[in-house]
Amino acid sequence: MNFIKRIITLTALAALLAAPALRAEEQGKNYGVDAWYMHFDLDWRVDSGLPTKALIVSLQGLANRAAPQFYVVHPPEYQWEITGPLFDFYQRKHGVKFHLLQSANEALRKFSSAAKGYVVWDKSVGASLNVAFTIAGLEDVVVVSEELIPLVEKHGLKQVDDLRGRYTGMTDAQIYQDAYDKYWDRCIKDRIMLMGGHAGAVRMPGMADWGVNQRMFFHDLSANPTRPDHAEELALNRRLLSEIEPGGYVFGWHSYAKDTEEQYTTLLSMYGLRMEGLHNLPNLSFNHQFEFTPGFKFTNNHSVPLDAKLTAEEKVYIAFVQSDSIGIGVWTKPGRGKLPFGWQVTMNWTEFSPAALEYFHESATPNDYFIGGLSGPG
Repeated sequence: MNFIKRIITLTALAALLAAPALRAEEQGKNYGVDAWYMHFDLDWRVDSGLPTKALIVSLQGLANRAAPQFYVVHPPEYQWEITGPLFDFYQRKHGVKFHLLQSANEALRKFSSAAKGYVVWDKSVGASLNVAFTIAGLEDVVVVSEELIPLVEKHGLKQVDDLRGRYTGMTDAQIYQDAYDKYWDRCIKDRIMLMGGHAGAVRMPGMADWGVNQRMFFHDLSANPTRPDHAEELALNRRLLSEIEPGGYVFGWHSYAKDTEEQYTTLLSMYGLRMEGLHNLPNLSFNHQFEFTPGFKFTNNHSVPLDAKLTAEEKVYIAFVQSDSIGIGVWTKPGRGKLPFGWQVTMNWTEFSPAALEYFHESATPNDYFIGGLSGPG
């Protein structure tokens, strides 16, 4: 009898010990993790806010290799306006316990162990920032401009490379050729970071955390065939795209100073590649580590049965469709839901940002209808 009681007691104890693990599994991958966050402002000027933000997003990419533990909240006016709502969503649906970091100093105090040093970029040579981001991913270092060197050295980080003066007087084609020769062989080959978009006095590399995290090659080479002075850039661009694995991804966006959306999407389509097109899309290094919550099922607000036979009447029909992703900068604006509206779903996010898709689904009104991407997966 004592033996049977002992067996029953051990079985009950094992069940109790297993219960938390089972509950965590039922709640989803990374449920209940501790994570840290920072607030960014809208200052992305090269001569003011950009250097610190470049440091932070490079550190974010390194820190998030171990786990989803560093998130950035942007103001509602930022182009990708839902970092705040997603912040709340992660707490509600994934049990994430967020802790505030109020400065770059605090961020380094928490995560400097994720870095092996730092690389210095040259603020007088724009392309050097992209080269620095490439080095950051490959060497596990943070990106700094010269005025931030004392800050990172205070946290024990040593210089790994210094790009100041290296590219002075060189064209972008020459700079990226040098980077290709030095680093391309070590970069991941199924994806690349097109860190273009804003150019000149303002740069907005909000997606750099993802490129650093994944060890991507960064560039903003031109796809403009009408500019003879861009011929060398275009040739190197074609070479890079031809060496990406078939079906691979081009993350980021074309340079507003060099070419057009049509020119770049046409070029990458020639190589059978997919695009996730927004250079300032933040937090992918964090977002991609979560799945849809257990039991989530994507449904749509159908207003007409699938087998209904419809006959057009003698009148004008108007359909409202937001084909540029889920309407960048639109979803949270007042008035959504008052009119029937079709919203393009970016299918890439099933892999890279499931929480974003689930958030849109959760916050949809009966007048919000989701459609597949008109331009493909991106």
